[in-house]
Amino acid sequence: MNRIELRGEARRTFTEPPKGVFTVITGGIEHPVIAVHDVSSSGIRVQVSQALGVATHVSVHYRHDRLDLNLNGITCWEMPVDGEVGASRMVGIDLLTPTVLFTLL
Repeated sequence: MNRIELRGEARRTFTEPPKGVFTVITGGIEHPVIAVHDVSSSGIRVQVSQALGVATHVSVHYRHDRLDLNLNGITCWEMPVDGEVGASRMVGIDLLTPTVLFTLL
């Protein structure tokens, strides 16, 4: 499978795991984020335990101490991790205000 990268800007990764908890909320259901792989000026790439579907409206929620961020977006792609069916999913989420996450890097 070939993938063409359309993103022109750099992806940023966390130098150490975030101290807080990320969840993806869709349809009122919270899906815990297994890992945050990277953040860019257009969105975030996360790993979740189940499929969310492409073009799904979501909220990415981050909680730590008194900080509570809620960023709205839409899933733009999804694929199984390691190509296994039924495995956890890697999801690309296009966020409306992704630069807020840069403060956590």
